[in-house]
Amino acid sequence: MDVNSTSTNRLKIVIGAITFEIEGTEDLVRDGMTYAKENILTESIREAVKQLPAEERKLTEKAAPEAISIRDYYDQKNPRNIMEQVVVLTNYAHQYRDMPEISESELRPLFNEVGARLPKDLAQAIRNAAKKETGYLEHTGIKGCYRITNAGNNLVNFELPRSKSQSAR
Repeated sequence: MDVNSTSTNRLKIVIGAITFEIEGTEDLVRDGMTYAKENILTESIREAVKQLPAEERKLTEKAAPEAISIRDYYDQKNPRNIMEQVVVLTNYAHQYRDMPEISESELRPLFNEVGARLPKDLAQAIRNAAKKETGYLEHTGIKGCYRITNAGNNLVNFELPRSKSQSAR
């Protein structure tokens, strides 16, 4: 979407008595969606799970991935370069923050959360991870939005952290 576009975007989330509504530019709505996912939805889901009968609660708790802090996850995977950092953070967002797609504006705060230096050109780093040669990310069809691919999942889950012999290559 063109940054100078005059179209208005809207997001409305209703969970029980909670209504979260935001209207504005695409970036503002995306930031609002990220905020809602991280703060409102997770708390609402926790409360809803507490209300379930014990048997259903056990099934729900098993289905959800075990929570790990973004910092611990990042340190555990130990990405060695910018491309690996982008893929690791995108994978974390998908697995633990229910973000099947991610944009530069959503990825930027994740770098800050783990204390990693932002690349000079984060958009280019994302595009590099999505190049045909690597294929760790793929474009979703929405301008600036990407999702993790099987190759990206394999990198994060099976190749990282790299052993010292792999790092020396």
